[in-house]
Amino acid sequence: EDESPIEGQPQAVLKYYLLNRGVETTESTTPDEIRKLVRNCIEIKKPVLNPYNVVEPVKWIGFEPLDELTLGDKYDDWCTDFVEKMRSIKAVDDAYIDRHFGTERAQYQRAKAFAVLKAGNIGLSTIKVKNVQSKERPGKHLVAFTFQCLSSHRSVVHNVYVVFENNSEGEYVPSPLTYCGCENGAFFCSHMLVFLYLVRCVQRNDLSQDEMLKILPEYKKIALNRPCLIEFTLMHDKLKRERAQVMRQNKKPKA
Repeated sequence: EDESPIEGQPQAVLKYYLLNRGVETTESTTPDEIRKLVRNCIEIKKPVLNPYNVVEPVKWIGFEPLDELTLGDKYDDWCTDFVEKMRSIKAVDDAYIDRHFGTERAQYQRAKAFAVLKAGNIGLSTIKVKNVQSKERPGKHLVAFTFQCLSSHRSVVHNVYVVFENNSEGEYVPSPLTYCGCENGAFFCSHMLVFLYLVRCVQRNDLSQDEMLKILPEYKKIALNRPCLIEFTLMHDKLKRERAQVMRQNKKPKA
């Protein structure tokens, strides 16, 4: 598969090749950039992800690799208990957001980001957490959050990877460790700001994770983006055909 001529492959095939190795592209990614990404994957022998992890990062986050870190707790592997971990890091307040988001941007951008959170554009059920370390922060214990976020403009689901220092005074760690699949994801995008607002909401209440999942909505397109067994899709099509056949028979005039 990896030895197929790149130049002769359709763009859709190359994008699928990248997606199955955890590399995202956007509508603005040029054909030359796509081919370059494929060549890079071949050069470093980037492995194919497990089908259930195609839309999630496994080890590579942003432009720099995050190495595994063993601390002897449940977060040594990807863990879905995100509320507990969010409450263990430094409290997110207005000053915290100003430090990382800046003060020059208009307040309406912050209001919009909070509206995106309330609209369910973050897939809470997709959030996973893991202990990590990086050569970018030698000697530091880090924690990585991965989740899916729906773009408010183009209805595109992005994979977002946000990294914090793993302690009660730990700060947000910016690019190149934190990264989003959107066009501005190599810097500080609104999807990262939305996540900081989510952390702030979690830290300011005593609700359990199950209660949080019930209160905060999740946009249906995020759920539709997850892989499912092909048998379910085929059965759905079969039921639709049978229902259509019954409706046609009922419309036939009686003799």
